[in-house]
Amino acid sequence: MTKSDRLDLQIPSALEQVEPVHQQVVSYLNATGYSDEIHERAELAIIEALTNAIRHGNRENQEKTVQLRLFIEDSTLTCTVEDEGHGFQPEEIMNPLDPDQLLESGGRGVFLIKEMADLVIFENSGRRVRMIFREKS
Repeated sequence: MTKSDRLDLQIPSALEQVEPVHQQVVSYLNATGYSDEIHERAELAIIEALTNAIRHGNRENQEKTVQLRLFIEDSTLTCTVEDEGHGFQPEEIMNPLDPDQLLESGGRGVFLIKEMADLVIFENSGRRVRMIFREKS
């Protein structure tokens, strides 16, 4: 892929949109030439970010949209997911590895995103998450 190749999607805030978008992401990643290891990490992080944006950011309000952008620049895969919600403070998210949180049914999405991506940056008051993926050597 060239530096200008990108995937830009705007989707309604409905959870049933996640799987069709996932298929588009897989097609995009397959065309990049990145390793399976990058594909797996990026796919999981992107699905988590999309689900969080739809469910928690936009509260499944289908009048609001989620913007997904993937692009390659200098051998780095960058993905941004942005919602139209009120945002959040990432530092206030509980650590799911904390003994008091181990049995909770949710609260692992941000943790998984941070584990899968090489760098995660929350922007726009938490409404945008930027995930950077690099090949592991």
